[in-house]
Order: sequence, then C-alpha cells, then structure tokens
Amino acid sequence: MSAQLPLVSVIVRSMGRPALVRALESLARQDYPNIDVIVVDATGGGHPPLPSIAWRDGHTVRVVGGERPLRRPHAGNAGLDAVRGEWFGFLDDDDTCDPAHVSSLVTAAADHPDALVVYGQGRLVNAAGRVESLFGRPFNRALVYCATLCYWQAALIRARVRGLGCRFDTAFDICEDRDLLAQIAGHGDFAFVPLATVSYQPDLGTSGAGRGANRREAKLTLYDTQLKAKWAGPIAYHWARVSTRCYRGVRALLAGDIDGARRRFEHALDDYPGDPNAVNGLARVALARGKVHTAVRLARTALDFSPTAPAYRETFQLAQRAAAGVVRRTEPCPCGSGERYKDCCGRSEEPVAPPAPSAATLQACDAASALLAAGDARGAYALLEAAEPPMPDRAFKELLKECCEAIWRDTRQQKLWRTARELQQRLRSSASVAASGSTMEIPARSESIAEALEESRPSRLVIRMRDDDPEALIERLVEVQESGMPLEVEVVEPYETLNV
Repeated sequence: MSAQLPLVSVIVRSMGRPALVRALESLARQDYPNIDVIVVDATGGGHPPLPSIAWRDGHTVRVVGGERPLRRPHAGNAGLDAVRGEWFGFLDDDDTCDPAHVSSLVTAAADHPDALVVYGQGRLVNAAGRVESLFGRPFNRALVYCATLCYWQAALIRARVRGLGCRFDTAFDICEDRDLLAQIAGHGDFAFVPLATVSYQPDLGTSGAGRGANRREAKLTLYDTQLKAKWAGPIAYHWARVSTRCYRGVRALLAGDIDGARRRFEHALDDYPGDPNAVNGLARVALARGKVHTAVRLARTALDFSPTAPAYRETFQLAQRAAAGVVRRTEPCPCGSGERYKDCCGRSEEPVAPPAPSAATLQACDAASALLAAGDARGAYALLEAAEPPMPDRAFKELLKECCEAIWRDTRQQKLWRTARELQQRLRSSASVAASGSTMEIPARSESIAEALEESRPSRLVIRMRDDDPEALIERLVEVQESGMPLEVEVVEPYETLNV
C-alpha cells in the first residue's frame, strides 16, 4: 500500500538538543506509511547519535550535514537538497506532531491537486505544557507576504517548488520560513485545512522569534522589517486591492446601503479570506441589521488579528454593548463553541503593560534617537539591541521599528518601484483607448479616487508624481484596475513621462 502513496520527506534541523527525541518519537508514531525523515546536523559534527526509536515499516531516518556549523537557512537548504519525497515538510526539534499529521495533509492534498502548499492549524503550547490556542489562517495573499499564516510545521510543500527556484534566503537568520512561503506563493495557491495536527512551543528554542526567554524584540523586528522590505511590492499591491474593496463597502454602509456594503465586504473576502478590515466591516453590517451575536463573533475575529487596532476595538466594544442585554456573560456563547460567553467572543482582556523602563534603557533610547536623527540607523539599532529589556515597552518598540525601517528603506523603495512599473505595464497591455472623452488629473498622493472615477467616468487619467512615493502610485493604479474602466492612463513623473 505504501508504494502507491507519495513519499513524504520531513526535515528536522537539529542542534542535538534533548527535546529532539520527542520530535522524532512523534514522527515515528505517524500512521502514514511512507515517510522519509531527514535530520540535518547543524552542529558541525558535534551532534550526538540519534535516539533509539522503533520506526515502523515504510519509515526511514537519515542524517545529513555535519561538515560545518549551519545557520538556520543553510540547514534548511541542506534539508531541501536531501528531499526524496513528492512532498516535504519541517518539524523543529522542540515541537511535535499528531499521529495523523502527515496522512491528514496528504489526504487533503488529493482534493487540491494544484496547490503547492497544503497546511492546517497548530496548537500553541505554553511553558507549563498547556494548550493556549489554535492558530492557522485561510490562505490570503495580502497576508502571506507580511504576516504569519500558520505554524509552518503544520504544512506540506510540493517538492517541485525546488525546481521553481524556491530556497531559503541566507540573508535571514530568522523569518526564513515565512520568506520561503512567500516565494512559493508567487508561483501558486495554498490550500488550508482547518485541522490542528502539530504542537508548537514558542518558549523553547533559541531563535529569538518565540516568546519569554526565546524572544529578542530587536532581532525579530530587524528581520521582520527586512522581510517586509523584500516583499514590499506584493504587499502594497494586495493591500491596495483589498483596501479599495473595503473602502467601497464603508461608503455603502455610510450611505445606508446595508446589502451593498455586505456584498462589497464579501467581495474583498472572496480573494482575501479572513481579511480583518473586511471582517470588521461585516461586523458593522451585522450591527446595522441587529444581529448582535454575529457582530460580536466577527468583531472578535478582527480584534484577535490586531488587538491594538482602534477601529477593531471600537467595533468590538459597540457589539459587546449591544449584546449586553441579549446574553449574560456566564451563559453559553452564541457562536456555538460550548464555552461561556465571557470566555469566548465576549472576552475583553487588555494587553499586559510592561514595567517602566530603567534609567539605562531610557539613556540608550536617547542615544539611539540622536544617532537615528544623524542618519546612523544601524548604529542606533545596535544600541537598542544591546539595551533591550526583558519586556520592552511601546516606546522602545516604536523606536526600534523606526530604526529598522530606516535600515531597509532603500530596499523597500526599489521593490515598490518595480511593482509600480509592472502594474503600469499590465494596465498598458489591457487598456482600450477611447477616441474622445474627458481627462481627469490627480496627484499620486491623494485620497481614494474610486468615487471620483465612478462619478466622472473619464476616458483618460493623468497621475502626477511629485514625490518619490511609489506606494501611492500603486494605490492609484490599483483603483484604476479595480474600477474595470477602459482608461488610458498617463503617469507624469518629475523627470519623465510614462504612458500606460
């Protein structure tokens, strides 16, 4: 039977930590009969012998690497080079997977023959060993480049992505997993399975990308910002698309067109499932219709995505107040979870405030601010990295983010301009130039032009660039694309004119 099933390779990057035995034991318990386990020795030859484990028939385990110490992306590429299976996945050496993990994803893959990645949910396990929550979002191109869709241990990837040039970017010490998934997203779709089959323990490990002792805010912010700079073009393009659709929903809602607003927010969700702005919009629609239970559930979903977003918190508070007279906090939640309302959709916890910064931290922030103002963003970052407290406050994080954005600003601008040029070319190839008609002229940095386009319906649009602001240009070009109008578009830049 196993010969008829696709071989699945599972890569385990290892520094020989004691937790490795638990990870390997969870793989040995897999009920899928055709698995190739690849342990990558990232120690440089100092890896202890693999633990003695009873592997079932059809399971193989081998060690690669060991010639030299390997950083995370290099160890990942060593694993990719060793893959023999039709599919491959990853399991960190301090995480575990359920016995049906591989078989569930392979079964789901059969229903999605074109998907390059099939992924599910994961359990977040705290330091005490208790499950805190489940995590895993439906595939959304507006999020895959700038946020986390899933714990990547919960994914299987088609091996043919290697032939598409998808590999770990060795410029990333962390966030290399998200970058790999972003690369793959440029070549095809992902399929989401709402089933939790892996357990992730963010308090363990040493990457700095977890939490508690495994959290390094400076390191994480630097590489997260680098990732967003690398993929700035797709981020701007997809966020402009979903924002344009949500803007139309908001306009309809303000005009009293409740059904029209619902259609527009749902249109945003058609291409961008789970988008928090669209979900928040539907919560407002539910409130307008008096469906308070639905409003609370949707508002809670948006708020869970971004707990500090003022618009999401406002909607949630409005929905909670509306629900106060309908359901008691100790009653079962109307969403059907089986939990009490106060523990489910009605929970309203506030983030835990960090302790006041020390005098040394404040001094480092002042010195970093001075260096940043003088143009030395990397020097400022180094000061903050060295002075990072165990629980950085909001001001520290904001200054850190400002430093990292300055470090990667040029890269981000280059990527944005590339996407703007590509979008211009797409519009040029699809334009149907009218023989006559009105001309509309706008600056690139302006409010949304969607409403103006609908009202004036010009045959020609002139977008004037006055600043080095490719993101604003992308937003305007996307609005033209979303309008569906056969416009002739001319982009006038300070030093050149580009006809689209």
